[in-house]
Amino acid sequence: MQPLLFTTATDLSAPYFEAAGWQIFAYAALPASLPPAQLVYFRDPFNDPDFIPDPTALDHLISHYAAAQSVDRIRSFRDMLSAEDKYLQSRRLGDLYPVTHLPSQRGFTPGRDLAKPRISQRAKNILFDLGDRQLDDSWLIQPRLDIQEELRVYTIGHQIIDLASIKSSKSTGAVKVTGTRQLTPAEHDFIAAALKRCNFDLIGFDLACLTDGTLTLIEVNRSPQFRRYTELTGTNLAQILTDHLTAR
Repeated sequence: MQPLLFTTATDLSAPYFEAAGWQIFAYAALPASLPPAQLVYFRDPFNDPDFIPDPTALDHLISHYAAAQSVDRIRSFRDMLSAEDKYLQSRRLGDLYPVTHLPSQRGFTPGRDLAKPRISQRAKNILFDLGDRQLDDSWLIQPRLDIQEELRVYTIGHQIIDLASIKSSKSTGAVKVTGTRQLTPAEHDFIAAALKRCNFDLIGFDLACLTDGTLTLIEVNRSPQFRRYTELTGTNLAQILTDHLTAR
């Protein structure tokens, strides 16, 4: 019986899951009859701006597979929302994460702060100047970071993959993977500490190495993209995840 992956139509990692033996379904185009499954993966439904998640429909889909093993133990739309909410991430990760406030808790200071949506947007809509814009609590406020280097670090089954992606600065809102490098012992230990506070099967940690030599997380991705990583390394993370899950 094939494992099933449910995701957005724009998920660039879906072909690698297909290569690892998963049957792929897009949230926006589900068939009238769904196949049975023993293993299901409900990926992030928020990363496609052309798709607006329907909580009721997603709860119905998830409950249809209540008897199956669910990657990350997702049992409701609320679980998805909680995982992607960067404000809740800040509460879970504490001192490993930038100081984070909601607009109702603290005002925005131009030149010192940035604002971004609470729900994952793949580095889109980051604001460094609000102008006349008023923010509600679907946004959050964080200090601007003096980043020397940004890495994407993957973990699978609580095992750290020490070959990390090197990412370009997000100062323009664009993200580009420029290469890979091995984590230093300090970086490995930092991710290990973060991993103790997260309980997902596949994680993409966005790690910022600051100019003062300290480390901080930018965000935690429960459904990370890894097409470029596979292109650079030849490593299909979907296959590693599949092997880990089926060995349980």
